[in-house]
Amino acid sequence: MIKPGTYAAVVAVQNVTDVGELACQFGHSKPNAQTGEASPFVIVKFTIIRGEFARQSISWWGYFTEKTGQHAKVPARLRFHRGRRRQVP
Repeated sequence: MIKPGTYAAVVAVQNVTDVGELACQFGHSKPNAQTGEASPFVIVKFTIIRGEFARQSISWWGYFTEKTGQHAKVPARLRFHRGRRRQVP
């Protein structure tokens, strides 16, 4: 298990298709029991590149709902420093 902290990481290719590499996946959640509506989401997989957990992967799930707004900010748990750092929650 990866300990909480800040790690040097890169976005990992999730799949290779005939049109190129897929770095994230989009989908919809199960319908909400109260509203019946499903929320769109994105999954981004990261691979840690240095340190104790090098070569291990983690995934980040982001949901798009009315509460997150059209221009949702990147969560505090997911910050990039010089395009290479990912903080594990």
